Amino acid sequence: MCLCLAALWGAHAGSGVTIPASGHVPARVTPPAPRAAAGPGGGGGSGHVVVPVAGRPPRPGIPWFLTIGDSITFGYTRDPALAGTNITWALRLERMLAAQGRPWRLYDTACPGETTLTYAARCPGWRTVPLLAAESQRSAALDAIAADGAGLRLVVVALGSNDLLQQLNGDPATTQADLLTHLEAILDELRAAAPAVPIVVADSYDPFALGAPHTDEVLTPIDDAIGALAARLGDGFADFHAAVNHPADGAPLCRLIDCADLDIHPTALGQDRLSEAVMRAIPPPA
Repeated sequence: MCLCLAALWGAHAGSGVTIPASGHVPARVTPPAPRAAAGPGGGGGSGHVVVPVAGRPPRPGIPWFLTIGDSITFGYTRDPALAGTNITWALRLERMLAAQGRPWRLYDTACPGETTLTYAARCPGWRTVPLLAAESQRSAALDAIAADGAGLRLVVVALGSNDLLQQLNGDPATTQADLLTHLEAILDELRAAAPAVPIVVADSYDPFALGAPHTDEVLTPIDDAIGALAARLGDGFADFHAAVNHPADGAPLCRLIDCADLDIHPTALGQDRLSEAVMRAIPPPA
């Protein structure tokens, strides 16, 4: 597979995939093995920063929203200054919603390394998410909906980037088709479980755009296809690609992803931009 695709597929690795110090894009990116647990919020190991899990399970009588995703939604970071702090866009969204008169409590089931297939099995980074020690992210999400569907106000799905990572040597068209098939099944199931609840779907950004600008044109049709799927099966499309790679204010990429720590995950500002993208995608109150 060409270098441009390898860069793209590596753009959203699970936990711990890094930007090479040279600035050159690697021909292959190997996903890391899950690290051993080192506390309630994460694992130990070189370059790994422990952060608390975001959100709490829903409680009857309290409106809530559900976020489903991988390391970006989980809030993974390599920035040592953020130890003990979670800057995920999901927590920021919770505050933004509350400021608009929608005090919905966050339940984030996101897990580092998750794919659209492991979503129904076992997340590769389950050790960082205690609630997934004995069940899949799919089960956790569906169990919560079954327990308190009446209080659910929103579902946000940000999955698929690790599917691309694992198909470095696959055919891009086949990889895209498989990803869309899996996402469609996930969205159909969520819709059946919560038929009256808005579902927002997010796409992927490209953190390697500086080292390989042509990757943007490879990513665009994939994200366009996810956007079309969101229009057909969901209620909103959160354009993470535009938020990070084509910000309206022209913010440099390395202000939005953590280049300083050789990491592809968002900085605090980058997470802000992702939360804003989701906020724009949420349907207005009825």
